[in-house]
Amino acid sequence: MIFTASDFLIPTVKSMLQKFDMWHTVDDPNHITWVTFDGAADAVNEIKAGYIDIVSVQDATTQGQLCVENAVALAKGETVNPDAFDPGFEVHTGNWEELGFAGY
Repeated sequence: MIFTASDFLIPTVKSMLQKFDMWHTVDDPNHITWVTFDGAADAVNEIKAGYIDIVSVQDATTQGQLCVENAVALAKGETVNPDAFDPGFEVHTGNWEELGFAGY
């Protein structure tokens, strides 16, 4: 299994897997499970192509909303929740079409 903490590593890891004949689709018994993080279009495209299993996505819309709401509340002198949370979401081979998320 491969876990990359950021999608920016996709081209490098892909190149290495290809070089060693380890670049296989999820339906191939030689496939190496790959989970990445960020939600870049590169990750979603590789999921659509069947090479990456999951990308865990920071929900930029939710993060922006939380930032603005908290900034406005602070500007009004209100207390904000220090644990404001973006639950994010996952895009994977089983839900990419349903979600319609094309990546950031």
